[in-house]
Amino acid sequence: MRYVHNLLDNDQWYGIDHTFLGFMDDYESLKGLIERHIIEESNDGPWKFHNGRNFVIYDVGCATALQHVFFGKCKGYVGISPPGPPIPQFFLPNCTFYSGYLSEVIDQMDIDYDNSFGIANMSILYDRRESDELEIFNRVFKRKFII
Repeated sequence: MRYVHNLLDNDQWYGIDHTFLGFMDDYESLKGLIERHIIEESNDGPWKFHNGRNFVIYDVGCATALQHVFFGKCKGYVGISPPGPPIPQFFLPNCTFYSGYLSEVIDQMDIDYDNSFGIANMSILYDRRESDELEIFNRVFKRKFII
């Protein structure tokens, strides 16, 4: 709680204030969608995911990555944020972090494309360079959501 309080009250880099916590509802809803039994059709035929346990969540533009707490039942959570901000603190053991643009760090990650889910925070569109990042994001992840 101290970490969260310090981020919300003292952090000048991210510009996060108490309204940020309302944004967490979006991640909580997304978690519910991922964890449900999902059956979809693809070109390769039907595929299933049970309770989100086989997913690795890739959260592009994760900022402080507080939202990682919603994905504790998933196989993993990977936060990716442009260079500069301090490295987020994680509370769950299934989390990792990459500092850089998606295009810069994608080769460092061993992405299982069949068992991954991409989340692009709206911050991916904050500057011109990031429009290219959104294109890469869309090519890399079959299953994705833009918040």
